[in-house]
Amino acid sequence: MAKLTRAQIESELASSGGWAIEDVRGFLSGLAELAYKHAKDGFLLPGFGQFTVAPDEKLYRQPGTGEMVPGPLRLKFQPDSTALDSFTQTPSAETDDVEPSPGKTYPEIRFLPNPEDARAAKLDLECVSNAKNKLGGSPDWMQPPWQPVCCATQMSFFGQFDSSIDDTFNIVDCGMIYVFLCEHCANTKSVFQCG
Repeated sequence: MAKLTRAQIESELASSGGWAIEDVRGFLSGLAELAYKHAKDGFLLPGFGQFTVAPDEKLYRQPGTGEMVPGPLRLKFQPDSTALDSFTQTPSAETDDVEPSPGKTYPEIRFLPNPEDARAAKLDLECVSNAKNKLGGSPDWMQPPWQPVCCATQMSFFGQFDSSIDDTFNIVDCGMIYVFLCEHCANTKSVFQCG
């Protein structure tokens, strides 16, 4: 089947919803403007996924000065699992009744290893006590926020694991692993960021 043109999409939406073509055009233009305006904060497009604009994670050497600088802004898209299943024609849980909404917020619980276990693992107790490991609350983002989406809903932040406690556990540049949970299908997703 041939790719739909913009005019064909507008016509299909107008006929299926009983709307005037001008109203459909206005809605699509308004939706695009809203996405452009909010992409830097993360823009959830219900039924499709989330757009985010963030700097390239890789640092680049500045010619002449040798200074390491962030790369250019990149557009990232995290597809909604329902949309992904539909596009790839894989079976998925029934999610038609789910309204797009923010994820659940769990109460925050900070956790530390037992001091005896930390000593046995030869970990610096001061570094361990400053670790940002926790369950619930809100993510302590090291880079621009990137909230995964599943079942047309932002996934709930479940916890984070700080790798800056010791060289043995250090990931890239003292990276952090963020874990998210979908309340509807129990799917999980981890997101990695580093400083």
